Amino acid sequence: ALKVNWCNRALFTGPYYCLVTTPALFKQELLRMGIKDDLDFTANPTSNGTCYELESEGKAAFIVTIKGWEDADPLEVAGLIVHEATHIKQHVMRIVGEKKPSDEFEAYMVQNIAMNLMQCFVEQTKKGTK
Repeated sequence: ALKVNWCNRALFTGPYYCLVTTPALFKQELLRMGIKDDLDFTANPTSNGTCYELESEGKAAFIVTIKGWEDADPLEVAGLIVHEATHIKQHVMRIVGEKKPSDEFEAYMVQNIAMNLMQCFVEQTKKGTK
């Protein structure tokens, strides 16, 4: 008998992205991706976060790095993550050639990216897992 195969619910497949909280994790991930560039953990010494647009196996990928979070107010960390999530959204819009996304689409996109990055942050910084 025939059966119905439901399709993937994702209407848009975006690039891979992750968050790293230590220089060691950053170097480890660059190595895993086969990226030989000697990139600093953040784009400049005064930055607490950077969104690196990289390419791995011909596909766009983003690594968000954050530092100084250990002694920061949790609201500052959340703000920094939302800031870097916005950069991912901006890069993705350029990649797909979208010049005028709706306000609601942009808001949901940043919300989703930020929530995923915050989940990564929580997993990496739980006590006993550093």
